[in-house]
Amino acid sequence: MLIDQKLKIDGDKVTLRNTVDVSAEIRAAQAMTERGGGRFGDKNSECVMMGYIPPVMWQLDPWLIDAQRAKHEGDKKRYHDRVKKFFEMNPAFAVVTPKKYVQGCSL
Repeated sequence: MLIDQKLKIDGDKVTLRNTVDVSAEIRAAQAMTERGGGRFGDKNSECVMMGYIPPVMWQLDPWLIDAQRAKHEGDKKRYHDRVKKFFEMNPAFAVVTPKKYVQGCSL
């Protein structure tokens, strides 16, 4: 949620500073991590949750802006890579999912 915007004009330089509240999404990611990670579904169609993205971040974060552009163009690989990169750069939003081992192999 966008809390505050400050506009600063210094000659030819214009700076817009946005303050956002993302505490709800960080708490949700921490709660999911504490519950054992983001795995859901049965063994044949198991999914792993990557994390929680605040809606306002789709307009502010350059990785997510490019991911939206890739999704609009139909490039699923670039979309997935940009969303993964967002979670690498912002680990507070990511859900930590423990590795799963089957007969000694990591999945």
